[in-house]
Amino acid sequence: PLNIPLENITEKTASIDVSTDAARIEYIPLELTENSLIDRINDVILWNNYILISDFFRLYLYTNNGKFIRQISQRGNGPSDYIYVTDIFIDPIKESMYLLTNKKFIKFDKDFNFLQSYPIDTDEHIQARITPQGTMLIALPDLVKLHSETTPTYSLCEIDTLGNILKYYENT
Repeated sequence: PLNIPLENITEKTASIDVSTDAARIEYIPLELTENSLIDRINDVILWNNYILISDFFRLYLYTNNGKFIRQISQRGNGPSDYIYVTDIFIDPIKESMYLLTNKKFIKFDKDFNFLQSYPIDTDEHIQARITPQGTMLIALPDLVKLHSETTPTYSLCEIDTLGNILKYYENT
């Protein structure tokens, strides 16, 4: 895919020349069904010949040619449910997908079957990323609790894919 690093563009940049990559740009129309009405696009992930689209409240799964397959999980309070999806992470090493939701991480296998979830005790928006080693780095706002541990002096922690805290990184 074509990636344009917008964060590197300054006000002095007048235009971006994509003509050299234009031959690689592909338009994929998404199948429209009663169950695939996207409110707004919050995130798009391409993985294992699938297209995942989050509209913040739902997660849609399409084939790589745009055929709608299904919604992944649903809104609710069950182990595989979410109120909203803030981020999607792919772990290519373990071939799994994680949803960062309002109160938990939800883990799915490569076929989008629910595996497990683990809680994050906060009402704050957190950010997380998968490391090349397959662990997660989580940016913590003040007083976030992971597994009932308070972390007021830390702003970053590393967890494994089971939700176990591996390391806290102190604020400096």
